Amino acid sequence: RSFVARLVRPRRYELGTAIAMLFPRGTPADEVRRVVRATELLGQAGIPVPVIHDSDAHAGWILQEDLGDETLARVLAAEGPRAERYYAEALTILERLREIPSLVTSPQPPLGAERLRRELQLFAETAIWPGEAPGRALSDDLDTLVAACLHAPTLLCRRDYHARNLMVQG
Repeated sequence: RSFVARLVRPRRYELGTAIAMLFPRGTPADEVRRVVRATELLGQAGIPVPVIHDSDAHAGWILQEDLGDETLARVLAAEGPRAERYYAEALTILERLREIPSLVTSPQPPLGAERLRRELQLFAETAIWPGEAPGRALSDDLDTLVAACLHAPTLLCRRDYHARNLMVQG
């Protein structure tokens, strides 16, 4: 898991603030380059992403645009139904993301049943019931979802597209 930090007036850059994404020691340089390239490709496809100001794949960091602290989750909690327009916009962006079949940076082979099940399990344990294993009913539902996905077309997947990771601008 990468670590992010807000930098105020970072040296050598004419920026008020920026976000430094620091990868764990030992992360292959190719993984850092993959994240940079995927961000660039998504931006070129019209998906709103932070601007990448600089990166060093060998040192394991990316310096990117600071999008602030206003997450969609925070806005939804504070504004309730008045914030639905932001949620609708997030769904519109997700539809545009769905139109992109894959990126040259996409994992090969594509996400399979075993990895999808692990990702859903992680989601259940961290987002639905933090620190607890999901009950049998949810576990069965996750298995059903994985089986259904195996019959659906393969699409680009943004694994952490959720309200706590989406930033509200303007």
